[in-house]
Amino acid sequence: MKRCCMIRQADYPACSRLRKEVAALIAKGYEVDVICAHNGSRIPYETSGPITVHRIRLNRRRTGIVRYLFEYGLFFCQAAVKVSFLHFRRQYRFVQVNSMPDFLVFAATVPKLLGAKLVLDLHEPAPELFSTLLGHHHRTLIRLVAFCEQVSIRFADTVITVTDQMKENCVRRGADPSKISVILNVPALEFDRGAAELARANGNGQLSLVCHGAMLKRYGQDVAIRAVDIVRKSIPHVVLNILGYGDY
Repeated sequence: MKRCCMIRQADYPACSRLRKEVAALIAKGYEVDVICAHNGSRIPYETSGPITVHRIRLNRRRTGIVRYLFEYGLFFCQAAVKVSFLHFRRQYRFVQVNSMPDFLVFAATVPKLLGAKLVLDLHEPAPELFSTLLGHHHRTLIRLVAFCEQVSIRFADTVITVTDQMKENCVRRGADPSKISVILNVPALEFDRGAAELARANGNGQLSLVCHGAMLKRYGQDVAIRAVDIVRKSIPHVVLNILGYGDY
């Protein structure tokens, strides 16, 4: 059997990118084990056809950098133990780790040493994110985050990221460009009901723009709103749909 494991410090199936990746792997004939985090609202172990979900309880309280590091470290240790034991039984062809944190890729050290390929999905630009969250006066910590990013890229067999700009930033910091592929983070209409309805609405001559995901100030939804007001002068039937949740 073709078997693989996905590791992500987020909830499954709530994480849409992870859900799309799992669906793509199943379509290629893989059995997929998912190691993810949950806050106690889901059952810790669940099997559905070719998918087996192993959930690690993690109470997320983002109250500061110390709490961030504690949560990252706690999930890292538990995920490393879990994937190591599972690999002995399941013999994965590859393990994919979805950041953040970038150093979570080292949780799959044992499977890699035993022959599994290792894929790193750089879901977030960690150095830029921490620079935004902490400000430029934490330069030492930001340099450490950038160092972790580069070491993690080198440790992986191949790397996926979500935009050309993210790839360029990684390469500028020292990464091998041939190792990084870009896969845009777009909605999958087959199970994203809201996006599918918006796509069908385009038949009436309306240009629908969709911004989906977390609503956070650093993601710039306010820029998109201001831009649409400008674009409407030349494209009167443009509509911006913002789908998601967050503190913004």
